[in-house]
Amino acid sequence: MKRIKDVLRDMGVPASMPRICIYDYLLSQKTHPSADMVYMALHPQMPSLSRTTVYNTLRMLCDKGLVKQIPICEGDMRFDADVSEHGHFWCRKCGRVIDIDAPHIATKQSHKMIGDIDEIQVVLIGSCNECKES
Repeated sequence: MKRIKDVLRDMGVPASMPRICIYDYLLSQKTHPSADMVYMALHPQMPSLSRTTVYNTLRMLCDKGLVKQIPICEGDMRFDADVSEHGHFWCRKCGRVIDIDAPHIATKQSHKMIGDIDEIQVVLIGSCNECKES
């Protein structure tokens, strides 16, 4: 928790308990949860937590570069605390979002001749092996 408080403070963010818990949850997850998933996971331990607090905190964490938004499909935004350059695979059947190491994805630096690239988003869509086999 102290490390998370320090990271938030270093980014100029007051380290309230809801912010700490939301960021900690995202750091501990590889499931790429939606805002509602974050709320549903944390609300039992924090009954005073509101959906508005979750949405506002996620927006602020994204604005500060601590979390990435992953636009999966229309109306489905997921969040990832791994802000390194990597891609994602979304299974249409089960809804899982899986990190993919994609060394072939161009880096922001490789497109300097075009302009300043803020972010590269790659989402592959299909059926995961588990769904394909069932």
